[in-house]
Amino acid sequence: MKPLRPYLPVILIVVPVFVLVLIRTFAPGSFKPDAQKLAVASFTGANLLNKAQVAKLGSKPLIVKLGNVHGEQINSSSDTLFIAAGQLLDKEILKAIHVHRGPVLLVSDDPATSAKAWMILSQMGYRDLFVLTENDSNEVLKYKFRPDTAAGI
Repeated sequence: MKPLRPYLPVILIVVPVFVLVLIRTFAPGSFKPDAQKLAVASFTGANLLNKAQVAKLGSKPLIVKLGNVHGEQINSSSDTLFIAAGQLLDKEILKAIHVHRGPVLLVSDDPATSAKAWMILSQMGYRDLFVLTENDSNEVLKYKFRPDTAAGI
């Protein structure tokens, strides 16, 4: 034991730091997947579902309504969670999403809120997540771009 005595302070510091790094690495809820790989589904629109596609799902979806979502019922046989967007990471909400076996639909009046929630939950390791949308494309431009002709150039 005498040869290790001079190294004891170093060992007492390094071992707990190593244990904390391991806990942080393997802890549930930490961001494990690569965000760039997850964002591909967002860019291609693979994470978007419309109401017709929801009706074709094989299993009963969990609908997570973020904020004050207005509109008709999406699917009468589905479970629904009504939460404020800021409560998405509460333990009870995450547990309800984790326990559900099947697709999870994120719904919000603001599509950006649903997209943010989708990315956060995807990074935390949740799978089978979708954003419910009114249209099939990721972004729809309402107006045709026209150059400014008033500048007189």
